[in-house]
Amino acid sequence: MEILERRFAEGEITAEEYRSRQQVLDGDETPTASATGGGAR
Repeated sequence: MEILERRFAEGEITAEEYRSRQQVLDGDETPTASATGGGAR
């Protein structure tokens, strides 16, 4: 989770990517292409 927060703070991922990945880590949803880094940027 700390890495996710750092990447968001540094602007490496968008707010949407942050929320999606946080939900996956919390077990709230299954991974999607954007949550796993497979989405287009």
